[in-house]
Amino acid sequence: PRGTVFVAGEWWDAELAELNLEIDKANRDTMTGLNGRGRLFKQLETGLAAGKAITTMYIDMAFLKYFDKEGGGETGNIAIRKAAEMLDGVALDLQKQLIEETGDKDLVVDAYRIGGDEFSLAVTGGGADTAARLSRLLREREKAGGAIPLQGKKAAGAFYSQKLSFNFGTMGPLTE
Repeated sequence: PRGTVFVAGEWWDAELAELNLEIDKANRDTMTGLNGRGRLFKQLETGLAAGKAITTMYIDMAFLKYFDKEGGGETGNIAIRKAAEMLDGVALDLQKQLIEETGDKDLVVDAYRIGGDEFSLAVTGGGADTAARLSRLLREREKAGGAIPLQGKKAAGAFYSQKLSFNFGTMGPLTE
């Protein structure tokens, strides 16, 4: 910036940090803040190339059309953001548990928004029971999650607050 004196190394470090921040933002979903599908594919490719076990869960929100149609678009957006928060919590909880158990600091568990009401959880590392643990943690979050309230006044008479629920399938661990 004009009027600011930087030592060459400091300037480069600041520029590089800003560029990395912009790249990170470009790889995240703007509504939820979750990683986008490109990062999911990269995590899977990197893990498989390193010979790590990979476990994935594909998740579809149940009833998003209900939230959108009966509650209005903003209610649907609130439901998507709440789902992302729940899935991110599952990822953080499982990663913490697995690192404590295995000591593997390279283990990665992350949540991704594929698009619309579709999400994924992916684990690089972990063991044979990882898929079952992901499923259990997600069901626990579903049960503990609160109902999505109506936003605004659209269709107030037809809308009933509902808890989020998910349809999902798991695969893994894969090693090749």
